[in-house]
Amino acid sequence: NNEKNRVLNNGGCIKNGRLWKFEKSKEGLGMTRSLGNFDYKMPKEVITGIPDIKIQERTPNDNYIIIASDGVWDVMGNNDCIKYVNKILKAHDGINDDDNNDDNNNNVESKEIEGVVCQKLVLECLNIGSADNITAIFIKLD
Repeated sequence: NNEKNRVLNNGGCIKNGRLWKFEKSKEGLGMTRSLGNFDYKMPKEVITGIPDIKIQERTPNDNYIIIASDGVWDVMGNNDCIKYVNKILKAHDGINDDDNNDDNNNNVESKEIEGVVCQKLVLECLNIGSADNITAIFIKLD
């Protein structure tokens, strides 16, 4: 595919599902697009910061968008993440400002649902064993 060709044409190497800057690199990456990882961008762009954009029409079932770093996706698949977020949303429906000591809110400082989802998702990924940087953005759709 075009993504693989771009990586290989710029001197990258793909082994065991990971991208390597060159054959004898000590660490590989799990993605080909990144905002950081500048050592993979010079002198040739083995990875790129240009996003891969897909336009998709919304349906009535689209309730939210999750944007997250590989620290989330390394330990959770799309469906697992959706199930986990839906569980948080369902549990949060019954929580009000007086219920912050509830077990559902351990280690969560935010009272806004967007903050609760992001904080719990990041904590869950750490508990599962993510060893990478973890960033999560939750956008609730109306």
